[in-house]
Amino acid sequence: MRFFQITWKSVSNFSFVLLVDNFPPEILSGPTEVNVTVNTTANLTVTAEDPNNDPMTFNVIGSLPKGSQIVTTASSVTLTWNVTADEVSIFQLVAVNRKKNNQDSVHLK
Repeated sequence: MRFFQITWKSVSNFSFVLLVDNFPPEILSGPTEVNVTVNTTANLTVTAEDPNNDPMTFNVIGSLPKGSQIVTTASSVTLTWNVTADEVSIFQLVAVNRKKNNQDSVHLK
């Protein structure tokens, strides 16, 4: 990925041209910490957008709560689970664009 190119025109004058091939997705909304109550249903949603309008996928890093279900759309991921025990889960939901080397994430615990 190239980020910039400098062209020298003279010793005291140069031009700066920004050549950006791709920007990473950006997390727009979502929690950074989730506190839930036993014997309830927990829901959390993270939304993201890609500045280049590239298709995105959402990946999980870490351990999701037991029995959780994930539903994704083109711009969001929703995680739902029935909280049945005192359980600590630490994970990240990562938005990745088609270039796969650009991403943004939200770290949840």
